[in-house]
Amino acid sequence: MFVQTPALAVKISSQTVCAIKSAYHLSGNRIGSALAWAVRGGSARAARRAAQRALLQYTREGTLPAADALLTIGPHMLLADQLVFLAKYCEFHRLYKNRDFKAAGKLLISLLTSKITPDYFWETLLLDTLPLLESDTVIFSAEETCDTMALLAHKGRSLSEEKTELLRLALVRNLARASLAPSEE
Repeated sequence: MFVQTPALAVKISSQTVCAIKSAYHLSGNRIGSALAWAVRGGSARAARRAAQRALLQYTREGTLPAADALLTIGPHMLLADQLVFLAKYCEFHRLYKNRDFKAAGKLLISLLTSKITPDYFWETLLLDTLPLLESDTVIFSAEETCDTMALLAHKGRSLSEEKTELLRLALVRNLARASLAPSEE
């Protein structure tokens, strides 16, 4: 027999209200608000839906909704893999914008090699490597460059031939530079 305490009933009611508010904001394309309500209610399902919508919006429009909130989300990002990915991708953009290219590159490689990258986001991640590959300083090690080459071969099928060739050329040049650069380890 299940006995429901008043505190548990309030918690369940609160979570339900937050999930409904998240869905409401998502239906109005207010992704930042939807994310906030999902996190507030601790709803993995609502967080997953809102994070996925944010990533899809980024692939279409190039803007990350609620980027500031995502940078301060902390452990709440663990509600859903999509939310972890979205928060880490926002962090990558913050590092890149602040010209911390080494840290941005490490985080980008981490995202590329993670098992949580949505299929529709591979093109975006692979293209994000281009400016770092063409940087004056070597950002990616030879090993990281080889890993990215393998990912391009397996996951870059949606890229146009021109973009694929541009990436291949940048990867080969970076591999040569990384092979000649002194090791930092």
